[in-house]
Parts: sequence; C-alpha cells; structure tokens
Amino acid sequence: NALFAALAAAREGLESRPPGNLRVHAMTERLAQFTDIRAALVVGGLSLQAQAAALRSRPEVVVATPARLVDHLHNTAAVDLDQLAALVLDEADRMLEIGFKDQVEQVIKSCPKQRQTLLFSATLSAAVDSLAAMSLVHPAHLTVDRNQSTPVLLTEEVVRLKEGRESDKESMLLALCTRSFSTRCIIFAKTKHQAHRLKIIFGLSKLK
Repeated sequence: NALFAALAAAREGLESRPPGNLRVHAMTERLAQFTDIRAALVVGGLSLQAQAAALRSRPEVVVATPARLVDHLHNTAAVDLDQLAALVLDEADRMLEIGFKDQVEQVIKSCPKQRQTLLFSATLSAAVDSLAAMSLVHPAHLTVDRNQSTPVLLTEEVVRLKEGRESDKESMLLALCTRSFSTRCIIFAKTKHQAHRLKIIFGLSKLK
C-alpha cells in the first residue's frame, strides 16, 4: 500500500485553468481510459460534496478552477497538495484577467517546493512575468513564433476560384494534391464534418 501511495503521489498532477476545464477533463479521461490513472473535475457550478468525495479518493490528476480548488483546501479538507508532483497553469494570462490572481497565488503557496511547474500563456504581461517569478525556479522558456516570421523555405500561394465556382473547391483541392503536392501535405478543414468528408473523397481517389 505504501509503494502504491508513493507511486500515485509521484504521478499526481494538478491543472488550474479557467472555463474550458470540461474539455480538458474529458480529454484526460479519454487518454487515460486504458490505464489506472483517474482524473477529478473541480469547478464551480457542480456539487461541492461530490467533488470532495472524488478528491478524497486520491485521483492522480485534478483539473480545477483556482477559486473552487481554494474552496476545497480551506473548507472541505478533502485535499491537500503536500505530495503534489506537477502543477500546470494553463492560460495564465486569462486567469489573471478574470480575477483569479489571489486564488492562483494561494494554490501555488499550498504546493510543495519540490515539484514540476508548467506555465502556459498566450501573452507575456507584467502580471504574467510576476506569476512566473513566483511559481517557477530557473525555468526553461519556450516561445512559439516569437517574431511571427515565415520559414525561409516556405512557398505561399493563393488559389482563387471564379465567382459561382465555389462548389468546385473540393475538386480543385483534389487536383492540387494529385498533381502539385503529391508527396506529402497537410490539409486544414474548418469543421470536423468537412475533414471527414475530405478523408472519404481522398480515399475514393486512392490517396492516403
């Protein structure tokens, strides 16, 4: 039992983020469906008692909003973060914008110093820098598209369809992939339905 508790504690992760948690929790459960990893959803608007029961079961992953997590830390005694191994602060700039600064800081102060912390933010404001300084120690900085520059070897082209020929878009795309981009290409579709339709069309045309 002690070994299992230690392994569970070592695996335990906490993600603190604003609305969007339902999607994150659902994806976590889907990814973990063939493992023994359990995830708990701790957000406002759901039963506090049910969440407390879920937290007492010692799940490996907790997806939470800062305010509701602080509520459990202070009022239900259903969870403590003494053995937390990883803290993920997703959309940090957004959490600060909507007024979660105090709660986020309380969560961080409740975590052990020996932990892994990941902070994600679309923008780097003074408030985010302050939060990073408080929560991270000698962090590695990873920036996506710092200068919004276009790769040197990338060729950009635009194909314009004549007015009234919008219905030919799929056939034009198929022709381009067959004649011009026959080796490898990535196609982005606006919706899941469109992506599925294109997969069928390309499959019928013997393109994988």
